[in-house]
Amino acid sequence: LHILKENADNRYQRERRQQISKRTQTTDIKENADNRYQRERRQQISKRTQTTDIKENANNRYQRERRQQKSKRTQTTDKDLE
Repeated sequence: LHILKENADNRYQRERRQQISKRTQTTDIKENADNRYQRERRQQISKRTQTTDIKENANNRYQRERRQQKSKRTQTTDKDLE
């Protein structure tokens, strides 16, 4: 009778450990999914930032070219005046 009780206790403990293990695995899976989601969000934000940088660079290039054109026009006008 004593041995049966021990076996039942051991079985109960083993089942408890397995349940805890399953719960832990589920938590790990959820964390991995959450981490994946966060990583994808960061990548999307990074892409958006890069796009903004490209637009800003294009705009800066355009502004620089406009200044250079104005500068050339001003130089030409100065020569004409002399």
